[in-house]
Amino acid sequence: VVDVDMTGLPVSPTSKTYEGAAFRFMQKETGKGYKLTCAYTGGELGEVLGGLVDPGSAHCATRLIDLLLLIEKRVGSPPYSLHKYRANIEQLVSNARKLECRSRFRREEAHRARKPQRQAVLERRAHKLDTRAQLLQEKVADSVRIADSFDALRSSNPYRAILIRGDAGFGSIDSITLLLDLGYDFLLKGYSPHTARNLAQGIAENEWIPFNPATSVAELGTIQLPECRYPIRTVLGRSKTPKTKSYQYFHLVTTIPKKVKGPVELLKFYNARQAIEAFIKTGKNVLNLKHFRVRNFYGIEFTLMLGLLAHNFMNWARRDIFAGTPLARMGIKEFVEQAMRVPARSDHLGMDTLITLFPETSLYAQALVQAIERKSSAQLALPFATETRKNNGVFSFS
Repeated sequence: VVDVDMTGLPVSPTSKTYEGAAFRFMQKETGKGYKLTCAYTGGELGEVLGGLVDPGSAHCATRLIDLLLLIEKRVGSPPYSLHKYRANIEQLVSNARKLECRSRFRREEAHRARKPQRQAVLERRAHKLDTRAQLLQEKVADSVRIADSFDALRSSNPYRAILIRGDAGFGSIDSITLLLDLGYDFLLKGYSPHTARNLAQGIAENEWIPFNPATSVAELGTIQLPECRYPIRTVLGRSKTPKTKSYQYFHLVTTIPKKVKGPVELLKFYNARQAIEAFIKTGKNVLNLKHFRVRNFYGIEFTLMLGLLAHNFMNWARRDIFAGTPLARMGIKEFVEQAMRVPARSDHLGMDTLITLFPETSLYAQALVQAIERKSSAQLALPFATETRKNNGVFSFS
């Protein structure tokens, strides 16, 4: 399961020195800044697969393809071919040719027309058809490039069952169609609440299943959503607002069969994506991803990637180095604010650096000593310690 999400990183709306910063919706209101799109694997030791940094005007749907390419580079590819995606490209090519034929026909009509007004009207229609054909041809070229990129990865990648889980930003019809064309399983919240309200009109009151005191769900089965080329399983939900006591509707779309997860279990599974939201909150408040040290776009991108790497490094350390110690159970915030501030002394001895820890000073120092004592130098590649010495209860590492 790979969770995907996009978050805003606002800057001062009056600033003019942040390169590439743009206005768009930032969490609660319109603001100026950047967007960070992440792919995250949940669980107790979640790992960030990577991130994409864009100006604030970026939208989830426009970055989905690049995010999928990033995911496949890290974890593998779904065991499906691209025949659906390439069939869609062939349909686009056919549509572009039809538009070109219609344009030529209009120009021929304009050439035969006797009245200047009629000629002008036909020429304008031909020009509009040419523009539409050109846009389709550009879309075909982009689609071919994307298909070639996925083919290059899938020709050598190991096969993995990948399920994409995302919020409404990734739940547009275009995104759903793209994921189906590329062979992905997914669980997404539908983009349009208007669609959810329309679907709710055909649901009887006894069809709603309670999820909690404020929320209930209803199974719609596999249906054809408006403008979607494929039928897809849809689960409808409604939540009662505390102030107005009216219902707000939403819908989940998924490739997970009903026999695997019923409507209630599906909503619970969707709510588990709170892990990526917690990671984003931790990244902003603990790893300081929202505080930029530079104002150059690529400098900002570099510092954000370092922040994501720091998150992974701490989780890897908890899993591989500190297993069996109190450090293995702590969160990122405690790791940063407590475990990384263990008192120590650094001595430079020629080409080596001797780090001396004092276990009696804190529980974190004791846990660090216990963890490193159990590891050999072969297991602890740089920047970890390669030699451990104990002298009168004081541990030194070099």
